Amino acid sequence: MTYVLILLCSCHDNYHDLGSRYEYMDGRINKELDGGGLGWTPIKPLIPEEVRKYNYDQDFIIAYQIPSRGWFDFEMENAITKEKADSIEQLYNKMYDIHYCYWIIDKKNDQLFGPLDQKEFEKKCKNMGIKIKLSIEEIGL
Repeated sequence: MTYVLILLCSCHDNYHDLGSRYEYMDGRINKELDGGGLGWTPIKPLIPEEVRKYNYDQDFIIAYQIPSRGWFDFEMENAITKEKADSIEQLYNKMYDIHYCYWIIDKKNDQLFGPLDQKEFEKKCKNMGIKIKLSIEEIGL
């Protein structure tokens, strides 16, 4: 019984509601979709593993991520079409080239920007008037 309680607590710690139907769960940032039923909600992964740090307010979510090879392999195994597989591969190649990736989600316009390198991220935040920050010390760079 103790094992089950520890497992449930661990799962709960890996979920955070980010507002406007966005969520952090198990190292990813997702968008909840309409549909589902009987206690489940479909989700669309937006920022894949491994999100190391994020911050959010009512308008934006910003995130720092180091891409995970495991998630890439999972996505490729589940790609339905060649076009989808090519799109996934192109995205992951860009993430691996950048390595330390930054992302912005504009919640009001439902737009995703990324992956971005640190300079692109800082410029985009300034241009979009984003006030929230990610602390370099907390990221561990």
